[in-house]
Formats: sequence, structure tokens, C-alpha cells
Amino acid sequence: MKRMSMMTSLALAMAAAACGGKANDATTAPSVAETQQETRSSGQPAAKGEHDGMCEEEKAMSPEWAEGKELLKAEKYGDAAAKFEAIAAANPKDGHAVMMQGYALHAAGRLDEALAVHERAAQFPEVRPVALYNAACVHALKGEADKAFATLDESIKAGFGGADHMKKDDDLKSLRNDPRFDAAVKAASANPQKEMKKGCDHEHAKK
Repeated sequence: MKRMSMMTSLALAMAAAACGGKANDATTAPSVAETQQETRSSGQPAAKGEHDGMCEEEKAMSPEWAEGKELLKAEKYGDAAAKFEAIAAANPKDGHAVMMQGYALHAAGRLDEALAVHERAAQFPEVRPVALYNAACVHALKGEADKAFATLDESIKAGFGGADHMKKDDDLKSLRNDPRFDAAVKAASANPQKEMKKGCDHEHAKK
């Protein structure tokens, strides 16, 4: 249940990243690792004035997005996946909806389906680095080290810069004793690094 709760927080943070209905830059979307790390480290409800998972722009989202968000919060991952699939079908250019569908499937433990959706999300430039990273995580969880590293390399080439979080992400645990992992971390560290911030956009490049 703890992992499912973290996945819920991940998905809600991703919804917040899409505030205003406008796609974020690919290098500022929160990754699985970053959102999970924020969830682990906080452990407490957000204080008054901090981001509680919903900003004003998000409150003005379409009813469909709001419903999908509530399904995730209730840990009804299968229903949430279906909802975001419908949103994506109605809005073919909405890469964030595809990414949210992938998160919901991942949280439901439906890894094969999640992988296919992560790969589809990677076709959208605004979410490509994170979507590829998430696909790499699925490969790692499935014990497919070569595919995991190949996809991780693609993610880093696309701009993923969560080097510190790669070291802490449980999804990548099976890769850490492989010498390729340190090389991937080094490559990711050459990209603009991110830090989690409270606010509508969860992640900002360090100056």
C-alpha cells in the first residue's frame, strides 16, 4: 500500500505540473523518482500556504481531469487509467494525459500496459525525457537490464537530468551494481539538474 500511495502522490503532482492546461517544457516535468523522493521526505501534510497538490489553475481544469485526479487519489488506478485514456483520445495532442494514463497503469501494477503507454507518451516532446525514464524503470522492474539502460540513455539524451534521484529510485535498484549505472548517472548530471519546489510547477532548474 505504501508504494501505491507514493504512486498516487506522483500522479497528483503530475496533474499539478499540467496546471493551466498548458504543456510544460520537457526538462521541467517531475519524474517518477523526484516525486517519490518528495513523498518519502515530507511525510507530513503540506503546511498552509504550501502546495497541497492543487493550484488555482488546476481547480479550473476540465471535469474529466478533475475526475481522473480524484480516482487516483482514491487509488482506483484502473478507473483512472481509463479516464486519462479517454481524455487523451478526445485530445490527441495532450501528452500529459497519456503520461497520466501510464502512471495509473504503473500504479496498478500493469507494467506491460504501462510500458506501452510510456512509450507512446515519449512521442510528445514536452514529456519525452520523463516518459522515457519511466519506461526505463519498467524495464528495470521486469529484470530487462539491457533494455532499461538503452531507454535510460535515450531519456538522458532527451534532457532528463535527475541524476541524484536516479541513485535513490527503487525502480532502478536492480541496475545499481552494473557499471553502466554510474555512467548513466554521470551523463544525467551533465544535463540541467532539478530540485523540487513547492508551487504549481514542482520542479525548477538550479541556477
